[in-house]
Amino acid sequence: MQADDHQIIKDGLRRLLGGIPYMEIVSDVTNGIYALSEIERTQPNLIITDLSMPGLDGFELIDLINARFPEVKIIVLTMHKERAYVQRAVDLKVDGYLLKDISIDELVGAINTVMSGDFYFCKEISKIILNKLAQKKHFLGSSDAIFQLTTREKEVLKLIADGRNSVDIADKLLISVRTVQNHRAHMMKKVGVKNTAELVKLAIKNGLF
Repeated sequence: MQADDHQIIKDGLRRLLGGIPYMEIVSDVTNGIYALSEIERTQPNLIITDLSMPGLDGFELIDLINARFPEVKIIVLTMHKERAYVQRAVDLKVDGYLLKDISIDELVGAINTVMSGDFYFCKEISKIILNKLAQKKHFLGSSDAIFQLTTREKEVLKLIADGRNSVDIADKLLISVRTVQNHRAHMMKKVGVKNTAELVKLAIKNGLF
């Protein structure tokens, strides 16, 4: 099944995939609202959908398919290669993400891969995903990074949360005020927050103490 508001795309896919014996396009629709009713009617194994459609866009459609028809595989076929689009689709757990400039051979290969239970992302999209993962490796994000604080940093943070100022903390831990300030700045940078209040709030939220 395919969902795309451009008739030329739908006609092209029907013509190109129609010659493959084991593939059948059981329905094609122009928006997400029609797609849901057609999925219920035709019970397809796979839907190929665009992201920009009237009425109900591709993201909303994917979310509803996952909730109502979890057995249906989902491949995104779109012109959108912006990282925000890719990330949102990945977060929604699509089975594949392809750009509309791929070859028919790659499309067929992607369909076969997805139907065998694997994921498929075209080369350009794979590069975006890998770059995102590489960035995440260097910056774990607030909720994860809070657990990467050292024992000393946690001691300083606990005293900050207790309302102690830098002088009190320095006296308590037998370190210099400058060292306390350095710990404070390093923790904020590591966790990715802008001030001490956000740092303490995040620590409490994650049960650090």
